[in-house]
Amino acid sequence: MSMEIYVVCHDEDVGTTYYSDGSISFRQEDESRIIVGSDSDFIYYKDGSHSFIGERTPDELMADFEYYARHGYFDDPEVVEQKYPSVTLNSTTCFNNYTPKTELDKMVGDLIINPLDDNYGMPSYDEVKPYHKLLNNNPVLTGLFDWQIENTRTYCPELALAFSVASMASLISGRWSYKGTLTSNLYIAVLAPTSVGKTQTMDLFSKILQDSGDENRIGADNFKSEGGMSKEVAENAAKTFMLDELGFLIARIMSPKASQTDTQIQRAILKMFTAFNSGYSPEAKSANSDNNKNNSVIKNACPSIFGVSTPDVFWSAFSSREAGTGFLNRMVVIEAKTIGKRKEPKNSPMPINVGEFVSSIYMRFNTVESGRLFISNDCKTLIDGVNVDKLFQSVTKIEEDLILSDDKYGCVYARLAELTKRVAIVFQVTSNINSTHIEYDNAQAAYDFVRFCLDYSYSSAVNSIKDSNIERLQGEVIKAINEIKSDKSGNAQNYDGVTGKWIRERMLKRKSSINNDKESDAALMKMCRNGHIYRMEIKKDLGKQTYYYVKPEFLNEFEDVFKS
Repeated sequence: MSMEIYVVCHDEDVGTTYYSDGSISFRQEDESRIIVGSDSDFIYYKDGSHSFIGERTPDELMADFEYYARHGYFDDPEVVEQKYPSVTLNSTTCFNNYTPKTELDKMVGDLIINPLDDNYGMPSYDEVKPYHKLLNNNPVLTGLFDWQIENTRTYCPELALAFSVASMASLISGRWSYKGTLTSNLYIAVLAPTSVGKTQTMDLFSKILQDSGDENRIGADNFKSEGGMSKEVAENAAKTFMLDELGFLIARIMSPKASQTDTQIQRAILKMFTAFNSGYSPEAKSANSDNNKNNSVIKNACPSIFGVSTPDVFWSAFSSREAGTGFLNRMVVIEAKTIGKRKEPKNSPMPINVGEFVSSIYMRFNTVESGRLFISNDCKTLIDGVNVDKLFQSVTKIEEDLILSDDKYGCVYARLAELTKRVAIVFQVTSNINSTHIEYDNAQAAYDFVRFCLDYSYSSAVNSIKDSNIERLQGEVIKAINEIKSDKSGNAQNYDGVTGKWIRERMLKRKSSINNDKESDAALMKMCRNGHIYRMEIKKDLGKQTYYYVKPEFLNEFEDVFKS
């Protein structure tokens, strides 16, 4: 295509054509977009707005035109109006030089014309408001919440919520205590699908500890032995372990077939959670061991765990027996219920108020002596503010009632009061670093936060923990039925009024923890005997293929069972 003047691009929506000499022509439709002038840089509209053209060489402008044409911006074919009598521009000239447009080409073309907003994928204020409230609108904690959202690829408010509390609990652990008896170390588990920003979140967590001078609080990303864990906690009593596959670790150490090493790791995790006041004694070595010096009591042990897992892996690690061992009630479990659109991280700096708090920690607890940096072991004590003792007494009574309400899973609430006090330390210190008392509103907010998490743990324990593989598969069937009922894709088939695909067909597509055909058939046949599902045998080729589907009258029953 050889010409002196040619089309840069044509906006069909507003009827505007842009030419290589900077001139334009337009079809009047929207009065606000009537063009009143242009120059080499801008096009000016009647409503006072303008758009940028930029200074481009003829070759660059031609390349732009070809790119727009190739990516589907022009209607094909389209003859562009004549700007000068001697020149007729036809976009099909460009189309004929390229292969047909792909779906990706069209998407790229759309983004060229309508680029994503800088805040694409970011939540609105109304969307984050409930989570800010759970954080008591604390400026430091909400600042951390927003910072995590800005710097990850997916909006996942539950992950941001867990990060906000966990990072500050780790930073404060061992530095403030409630009446000298317990500190703020927490075991937090975030249950979420893959690719929600777990790695980026852990990087932000590490940055906080680095900026506060607490690199030595960052522990290993896995537990290989009780001795290794004890050694790390002996180096720094407030060690933080960020575990990417917490569910697999729990499954390993809670298994009835756990090795002695794994059993010792389980013991260490359980004991260290409450060892701040009493200390922790590592597993005893032989009497003649040269390592006996390493077996002395670790004083003020207060490690933290920030772990992530998928819900299925996490809950499959427990049976009702393990739920009562004390492992689950030490955990603050948060599941990701909201997964937003994929977005680009903003790489924004740490919020000013968060940075100031972290710097205050550094200045208060790190001192330089003889050219070396020393970590202060000074621990501040918080006592009850006005009526806070009454609040904690009330929480203890609620805890007792909840435990008694369910013989099997009421134990999930066994540390409701203790966890409330731990989180109250976090809320109080981050709201006022010079605090001497826990204020009532922070204690109340801590209870609300912990109760929010434990209520989820309880409902999930009831619905997800199974004591046999057959029970586990029946749970998978219930999940499959709910997936079928909520299928909005339009791909679901309809059999006798039941919307959904065949149960067995869906079950095979799920990543079930049950892989044994005999166990699968046993579980499904039990449900058949109970009258909950039909079993049908359909001949296929030379053999038989068995299908299952739920009876319509039991859909609501399954739905009620599965509700969290």
